[in-house]
Amino acid sequence: MENPQITESTESLDGRNTFTTARLKANPAVADLAVPLDEGMAAMKLAQGHYEAILVTVASALAIRNAANDEADGLTRRVFRLCQAEDGTNKKSGRVARYFPDGLNAVIYGPIADQPHEMRIVASKLESDPQSELAAFAAMLLQKAEALEDQVADHDVLMGQQEVAFGQVQNARAEWINKYVKVYGDLVSRLGKAKAETYFKSLKKTRKAGAPPADPTPA
Repeated sequence: MENPQITESTESLDGRNTFTTARLKANPAVADLAVPLDEGMAAMKLAQGHYEAILVTVASALAIRNAANDEADGLTRRVFRLCQAEDGTNKKSGRVARYFPDGLNAVIYGPIADQPHEMRIVASKLESDPQSELAAFAAMLLQKAEALEDQVADHDVLMGQQEVAFGQVQNARAEWINKYVKVYGDLVSRLGKAKAETYFKSLKKTRKAGAPPADPTPA
């Protein structure tokens, strides 16, 4: 019997299951052994379906997060360029030095989870200078920072759920593989090794060596 691998896709393992259970059910003397395999495969497919649904949700949340990030970047760049325009040739003590002491990149190109905090620092400095025409941008920066922070948090939560769902798929595969191996042992006991081998599908002729099909791992 060719041992299945946990790295095989659910589709590949289902093919093994279909072949073996069909052979088992055709022989009343061993038909009972098909039950645990079918139960295990049903659990695996349920976990796989949940995982794939989470992948779609994560992809949607990532797109929304990135859109919020683009808006936050765009507004921050606008404020920075207005500061540059007001400063003119006054580079050392002007508004850029005051509001963006570490430059624009420090605000928009750091870790995305840190960007709302950096934007709030800029907004706070704008609020402390009410005479500047740029002070009106403080509230807008705070709004974009909050929106980005919310979307980052939502995406992070879903990524955690994706990791859990992938673990459930792997657990379901491992449980099915254990049942598959046990059925083989039971068949050997009842029918002998040579006969037991005929109940299991060989993938050697259909799979390229060293390249077992596998489902994508979480990002």
